[in-house]
Amino acid sequence: MVEWPTRSRGLTLFTFAFGLAFFFWIGMEDTTLLPAMILGASLPAIVIAHFLLRRFGGVPLPARTGMLLLSAGGLLGGVAAPLVSTVLMALKVSLHSHAYPDYPPEAVVSVLARAPVWALAGLVFGAALALLAYARRPVGSIL
Repeated sequence: MVEWPTRSRGLTLFTFAFGLAFFFWIGMEDTTLLPAMILGASLPAIVIAHFLLRRFGGVPLPARTGMLLLSAGGLLGGVAAPLVSTVLMALKVSLHSHAYPDYPPEAVVSVLARAPVWALAGLVFGAALALLAYARRPVGSIL
């Protein structure tokens, strides 16, 4: 059995750090894809982590269920990362009225084209978290 905590101070701090980074990024004149991709990958991870902690926190789960939830959450976060990045780039372009947009259509399409790779990366990351949770379970627990 694996029991997740009901609250996580690290997740709360990460959420506040995301909000602060987003606040500064949205007003900055920046055309690189790295900050948009980091913020676009962080937001689904934060939402999924908050959902899992609120829904399953404090409830003892069989290890298989916990591993499946973490792997599926990683896959969902990986699929959502390029989509959220695209929305964030569109938001920034709409707020900054320039003759030439911060992110040209080619950059947006290239981010969307990376969706399968991000989905695979999310699945691998979720599976790695699941294996870590499985390794940290109590010794006598049932699979």
